[in-house]
Parts: sequence; structure tokens; C-alpha cells
Amino acid sequence: MITEILLVILFLFYFQIDKISEYFFQFRHLSSEIIINCFNTSKYIDLIRILTFNLFHIDINHLLGNCITFIGFGAPLERVLNRISYFLYFKIILTLSILSGVFYVLFNYLIYCITGDVIHYNQLTCGFSGVLFGLQFIFYYLSLNDYYE
Repeated sequence: MITEILLVILFLFYFQIDKISEYFFQFRHLSSEIIINCFNTSKYIDLIRILTFNLFHIDINHLLGNCITFIGFGAPLERVLNRISYFLYFKIILTLSILSGVFYVLFNYLIYCITGDVIHYNQLTCGFSGVLFGLQFIFYYLSLNDYYE
């Protein structure tokens, strides 16, 4: 159920059907520069990008590729995790969303500090791929340890 709801949300944000997605459209990209500048200028509203960049995609191919992968890994994982706790799957997706944004910013800022190459500081990202890689890891970890019986 949570997988299907998130898929609907991803499509709503891509096609900007409702007013909420139109508002969050301004927070669709994430970069180290944006997050560092939000601390320097006290414009903390930009921190919401750590969550919202996962909801927007570059084009329809990017969206459909992520949706197909999300259905393939998310639906079986949701069934298994709902046996333990109903909100565990939702908590995992929320945690992966936050961690993917934080690690992206930290990694690119670290590379920028080491190399001095501004492209790593200004590089923009969006999409659900970081969350999907985390879900794939959990899926394969559970399947190797026979949790799918």
C-alpha cells in the first residue's frame, strides 16, 4: 500500500497536478552549494531539499525507470516488513530519503574540498535512485538470510 501511494506521489510531483507539488517544485534540486549557502544566509527553508529532491525527476524515462525498480523491490519488501511492523517500511523509506540527501551533500562537499573543483560543489541532483539502492541492499540482505519464506 505504501509503495503504491509513493508511486502516485512521484507522478503527481512530476506532472505538477496539485498545488503542493507546484510549491515544492522550487525545491526540486539538491547540491552542496545550496545547502552550505542556506546555513551561511540563514535561509533554512532550503533544508527541505534534502527530502524533496527525491520526489522530482529529470524526465519521464528517469521517473519510469525508478518506478519499475521501486515496484520490483519495494512491493515484496513492504510485504515482509509489514509482518514485523506496519510503519517499519515507511520509516525505512523516510530514513533512506534523508540519508541519501545528507550523504550526497557531504560526499560532494568533501570531494570539492579535496580537489577544489567547483563542479562537485555546484552539481545538482534529483530522483529516487538513492532510496532505491538502499531498498535493493535491504532486499538482497533479507533474501540472503532467508527472511522471504
